[in-house]
Amino acid sequence: MIVFSIFKEVLKRPLGMLSAGILIALYSAALLADFVVPYQTNEQNLERTYHPPTALVWGESGLSVQAYELVDPTVAQYEKIAGKSYALEFFAEGFEYRLLGLIPMNRHLIQVADDDGALYLMGSDSTGRDVFSRLHTTACVALYRTARDHYYHHARFLSGRVKWLLRRTHRFYRDALC
Repeated sequence: MIVFSIFKEVLKRPLGMLSAGILIALYSAALLADFVVPYQTNEQNLERTYHPPTALVWGESGLSVQAYELVDPTVAQYEKIAGKSYALEFFAEGFEYRLLGLIPMNRHLIQVADDDGALYLMGSDSTGRDVFSRLHTTACVALYRTARDHYYHHARFLSGRVKWLLRRTHRFYRDALC
C-alpha cells in the first residue's frame, strides 16, 4: 500500500526517525498519563499557588528537587533555599489509578520522597494544582476524543456485530480510561 511505502521513506531519513520517536514518546505519555504524573489533576495545595517550576538538582541521594520558600504571598514570590533539596524516587507509590483503564496500580514514574517537598515540573496554577499533571491528563482526554470521533465517523460503514463490539469497547474506555 502507498501509506506503508511513505512510512518507509520517512523512516529512512534521520529527521524522520527523530520525528517518529518524538511522536511515539508523546502518544505513550498521553496513554500512560496517570503513571507519568506525580499528582492527581484535581489535587490542590493552596499554600503553593503560582509556584515556579522546580529545579532538578543532583544531591547526596541522587536526583533531587530544589526546595523553595514562599517569601511574599501577595505576589506569590518564591526563593530557593540554598543547600536544601528533596530526594526523588522512581517507581514510587502515589495515588491509585487504573493503567489503561484496566490494571489497578499506585506506582508512578517519579515522586518526591519527603511529604514536605513538591515536584512542579511546569509550576502550579492559581489553586496550587500541578500544571504538568493537568497537561498530561488533558492529552489523554484529547487522544480519547480523537479516537472516539474517528470511530463515529467510520462506524456507519461497519457491519452490525463489529459495530456492536466497537461501541462496547468505546463505552468501556470512556468510563475507565480518562
